[in-house]
Amino acid sequence: MKQYRHKKNLSFCYQITSQQWGGYKERAYAALSKVTIKPQSEQYFFDHIQQNYPLIYNAIEWAKFHDYSYKLKERPKFKFRQVIVNLKASPLARNLLFKERENITIATSWYPSVTGSRVLLNNKKWHSNVELKSIGDLISILPLENSEEIIENGEKKLTGTSFKLQGSKGSIMLDSGYHGKGVEKNGYSFIFLSHYHADHSGGIKNAVERNPTIPIVTSRTSFAYLEARSRTSVPSSVKNKFLTNGLLPDKIKSIFFDDNCKYEFFPIYHSPGSYGIRIVDSKDTYVTFLGDVCLKNGFHDAYNEVLRRICGQKGKRNYVLMDCAMVNKKDELDVEDSPATIFKRISEEGTKRNIIILSDQPENLIYSYMLTFSISSKFNELKHVKIIVSEKLYKLIQTLLEPLIFGTEGYRDPIANSIVGDTKMNFIETHRLYPLTEEVLKEIPSSEKCIYFIEKWHLKENYFKTLVNKSDFIISGKMATRESYQQELFGGKKETDKITRILPRSILCVNSEDWYFHSKKSDVIRFIKDLTQEKITTLLFHLPYSDLMNFIKKNGLDENYVNVIGANGFTLETTT
Repeated sequence: MKQYRHKKNLSFCYQITSQQWGGYKERAYAALSKVTIKPQSEQYFFDHIQQNYPLIYNAIEWAKFHDYSYKLKERPKFKFRQVIVNLKASPLARNLLFKERENITIATSWYPSVTGSRVLLNNKKWHSNVELKSIGDLISILPLENSEEIIENGEKKLTGTSFKLQGSKGSIMLDSGYHGKGVEKNGYSFIFLSHYHADHSGGIKNAVERNPTIPIVTSRTSFAYLEARSRTSVPSSVKNKFLTNGLLPDKIKSIFFDDNCKYEFFPIYHSPGSYGIRIVDSKDTYVTFLGDVCLKNGFHDAYNEVLRRICGQKGKRNYVLMDCAMVNKKDELDVEDSPATIFKRISEEGTKRNIIILSDQPENLIYSYMLTFSISSKFNELKHVKIIVSEKLYKLIQTLLEPLIFGTEGYRDPIANSIVGDTKMNFIETHRLYPLTEEVLKEIPSSEKCIYFIEKWHLKENYFKTLVNKSDFIISGKMATRESYQQELFGGKKETDKITRILPRSILCVNSEDWYFHSKKSDVIRFIKDLTQEKITTLLFHLPYSDLMNFIKKNGLDENYVNVIGANGFTLETTT
């Protein structure tokens, strides 16, 4: 679609279309019905804004003019002239345009709809032209990092998750762990990252530097998160490799090779953009790596879908690598409220006081934001409550937008899709959403109540501290179960322990099973037993070897079909 400029202004473009705008039309109809002047041009609209509302004009990022006829219920066909205006993250500019939109309509013959910052779709595709190669017939699974405590330079360190899947023609690195330990130079056909959490992707720097031409397969959300990390953990030279060597699993889906081997990629519901991989060889051996799959929680139930994917097509020998991070979990809080219940309450309270949601799990914050936006958008009194999120989360949420809202091909995050449904609510470009910056907060009156989604470090910022007073806090994730975190956040005994001396109005800690994004113990046991019935071997990881062996025995799991990936790895059966 052709793009235009207002005079010589290079700061924004606009487009013109005769297509119907898909949003709410009643208010536009009411305002346009009062217009008495003849239809004016798009340039006239911008001239009027520039002369009379310079604050709005200087905040414009993009605009699209819709000139079309449409018949509302029980009314004759009507000529709609609407302009959708994307404004920068300026509360003052957005509030002013919202307040003055009917006056602007009467003066220009165009009804302006206020939207938030524009998302640059496909800004970085992270899908290069590199090719994946078959690793041949599958031989073994070796742990590079396997969630164990190690001593390095006299310091205790916890390793993450990283495995080497060895084949007759090459090998695959399944995740890169915390540190990228045991990484061989030029020793892999490609790196597969199931998701962006540090214990699975923190070693990407070491892995890429030792394998500079290696393809990297992970989702656009994971690429975006890794790109946002500091230069120390992911230097620019490695980030550049994401563009030259990156491949998106939703673009590949499955790939077949001449030697009858195959790779398949599929969602695992652990975090936005999390993926699993299945590798099939010519001897009909199937190995499925589920990463940190979340079978079921209060946001989504994927149990049957994941089970069908594994059992629906089997080979002669079948192996599933299963995350067991939660099977020893004891720090669950006895809170019965589901996420939907909590965020319905948050939405209803949003006009009374500031609500601050704090978590150490990005996926908790992202999906919580979406639930809050979805629920609050159904109530007139809540439709304009501002929602403010961490800048890093803001960028991650953007990667979910295009396929969900505009129906384009690509990764459709299953949990986000279940929240948004068929409404196609634009939860990113909404005028309600702002990144959490000092500049944004300066433009919001202290009397206006907002909903915030933050990470712990925001409480250290002076510009945010004053908001804590008389706000309601909801803390989720691991920090919700540790009293030390609450002491540190809201008033430790020592002066140095206190991030802020201002106390919130209330604190609600939630960490029941509905809030996990790992598979809970009961679901893991049930899942393993279902796989055993199908004669599929489950290989457990994510806890020390002895803990997992005790878990097998204590729960009566069939040791003929359930094993633990120990320090020496696991040799796959190669009988033809």
